[in-house]
Amino acid sequence: MRILCVFGALLAVLLSSSSVRAADGDWAARAKQLVAYASAMYGLGRFNGVVLVARGDDVYRGAFGYANIEKRVLNANDTQFEIASLSKMFTAIAILKLRDAGKLRLSDSICTYIDSCPAAWRPVTIDEVLHHRSGLPDYEDSLEIDSPAYFAFMTAPDSSKRIVEREKPLPLDFPPGSKFSYSNTGYVVLGFIVERASRETIARYLHETIFGPAGMNDTGVIGVDPSPRLATGYTVKTEWGQRLPGFTLEDVHASPVPALSLTAPEGDAGIFSTAGDLLTWARIMLGAKPALVSAEERAEILHGVEGYGDGWMIRDAFGLPRFLHTGELPGYLSNVMVFPTVGTISIVLDNLDTPMNAFTRDVSAIAIGKPYDPPFSGALVTLTPAQDAALFGRYKQASGEIVCVAMDGTLLAASTPRYKAGLLPLAPDRFYMPLASGLVTFTLGSNGVASQMNLRYNGEDHVASRVEAPCPAGTL
Repeated sequence: MRILCVFGALLAVLLSSSSVRAADGDWAARAKQLVAYASAMYGLGRFNGVVLVARGDDVYRGAFGYANIEKRVLNANDTQFEIASLSKMFTAIAILKLRDAGKLRLSDSICTYIDSCPAAWRPVTIDEVLHHRSGLPDYEDSLEIDSPAYFAFMTAPDSSKRIVEREKPLPLDFPPGSKFSYSNTGYVVLGFIVERASRETIARYLHETIFGPAGMNDTGVIGVDPSPRLATGYTVKTEWGQRLPGFTLEDVHASPVPALSLTAPEGDAGIFSTAGDLLTWARIMLGAKPALVSAEERAEILHGVEGYGDGWMIRDAFGLPRFLHTGELPGYLSNVMVFPTVGTISIVLDNLDTPMNAFTRDVSAIAIGKPYDPPFSGALVTLTPAQDAALFGRYKQASGEIVCVAMDGTLLAASTPRYKAGLLPLAPDRFYMPLASGLVTFTLGSNGVASQMNLRYNGEDHVASRVEAPCPAGTL
């Protein structure tokens, strides 16, 4: 359905729904930056949803775009979203509460709680599943999210039961406990374990044990609890030639995504929530309501095993400790980042499938006072083979890291084994790098050949100078 609203008038309405609580001049200035950044990203078609950034008691909330295009319902700060893999936070705490109540042990085989459990699953423990070290294959890998096969499978009834039955005959990807490999299947299995161990539905158990005591009154289980303000998930089909200059929702056809049958106990992705409720939960993980989650439990939850705790990713950023989780379903994207040492929380919920990891990173940077890049807009150009060839070569950064630039179907910058990034031309010496949402600028000599390159991303410059030695074999 084509959106007929006038963008300028709509933006004014949306900005009026944003709220800023400023206790000091520093936060007021940063809140203005947050408003400007989020508004610009919305204006370029790169965000449609709700953003909440808190630093201590200071909070910025902003709602942008439509919760439902057909009914002309705007997103609001209390709009509910399917939160996809953020659901794992709650499945994990449910497992720990059952452990604390003596109803299971983390060392138990998952087969203790799964009917007709295959022999290959018997060595797998609950603890290994919590930390994605089970070897259980990830059903999303084989179904390929957003593919016709994925939608055919996930829109049919009883998805959680069918996922488990589909995976049972398959061999494990590796011996349990031997390495990390993210598995949505594992958290679906944990959902069934919650129900078997608690002798309740997962919805009832979560409300009685987590959501109710936390005061998360707008959070529930998809397909079980009412969600009167649930945003509809949308998809847009755009190419880089349209994305980089930016587009408004007037320019594209946003199509509703088919509703998935996320049948409880879908422990990997079965929950809906609001930014406000997720703020409540993040603050609990910072120490609020110790009667609900004790300091000892928080320490256990946030103890990363190869970067993953119990339902949280543990990854530093900006030189600071950070725990987070991301979520992705067709039509829905969600991110929560918590920086405990500076009391900063960033929550982004989106119901338009445009990539937004950089968005969450940047609003966190604004709140913390770290470098970030303002939203970028530019038009693609076509270069000649000679212009491409002038950039080919080997470049060395001050750290000693080598970046090779060469053609492999498209122009690429690669640093083995860290990354291989496509470069989209904006000018003969300027490129957009989608991998890092950054810009790459080359310094061209009088002979037209590049002598230096600067990779600009995450608000920082990474300069590399050309060296004579050729690129190592197998770089690209």
